[in-house]
Amino acid sequence: MESKEKRVSEPNFTWDLNRWKKMIYKLFKTKTKFCKHQDSSCVMHGIKSFCKNAAAGYCLKFGITVLTSVIKKQKNGIAGILRGAIEKDTFSFGGFVGLVCLISKLCL
Repeated sequence: MESKEKRVSEPNFTWDLNRWKKMIYKLFKTKTKFCKHQDSSCVMHGIKSFCKNAAAGYCLKFGITVLTSVIKKQKNGIAGILRGAIEKDTFSFGGFVGLVCLISKLCL
């Protein structure tokens, strides 16, 4: 008697370039039926809101830095203010504000 072995086909995980193009196109060009925004897609709307809110967060943190340096009457002058503009903390705060908005837009 011959034993009948079932061949299990392994899934093919190779991706061709056209499949990636279609997936990226669909991601950036489609939106759900629940969307109320007028942009091209939910992802693009999230990216736009990230940029806008990250810039607002950066400006807010920079403004607070300028105000505290004026109130404390630091002697550094313009150089101290410009140093505050390129601090890691200022960029981190802007990125945090932008990411919170991006995550909320993509999840809701």
